[in-house]
Amino acid sequence: MRSCPVGLFLLKVNFIDGHWLWNGGRNNRGYGMFWDMPTKRWMTAHRWSYEHFIGSVPNNNDIHHICEIKHCVRPGCLAHMPNCENRKIALDKITHCPQGHLYTEENMFKGTRWCRECGRIRTRDYKKRIRQSIG
Repeated sequence: MRSCPVGLFLLKVNFIDGHWLWNGGRNNRGYGMFWDMPTKRWMTAHRWSYEHFIGSVPNNNDIHHICEIKHCVRPGCLAHMPNCENRKIALDKITHCPQGHLYTEENMFKGTRWCRECGRIRTRDYKKRIRQSIG
C-alpha cells in the first residue's frame, strides 16, 4: 500500500509562527526538496506545496516566497510570478559584491552586476604578476 503524498509531505513540516518550515532535505541553495512519488521525480518542496494546495504554475513562472524564508512551504506565503521578475527581486536584495564592495551605479559596469573596484584590483594584481615575471 502506498503512503499518501500529502501525509508524507506534512511529516517533514514544522508549523512555527504562521509558517510551514521544511524540516526535510534541502538543496545547496537552501530550498527544501521533496520526492514526488506519482511523477517519480524530485521537486522543490515549495513548488510541490503550491501545485498541490493552490494549483498549477503557468509556464515561465517561478514560485516566489512572499515571506522571504526559503524553506517555508506554506501555500499562503507563496505566489507565482514571471521568472524574470522573481530574479529581479532576488538581485535587488544583493547590495554588495562577494568582496564587500557596495553595488552602486558608479561601481558597476553598465547593464551588469560586475564590480568596478574588483576589476581594478584584478587588473592591478595582473599587472604586478606580469612585471614580476619579466623582471
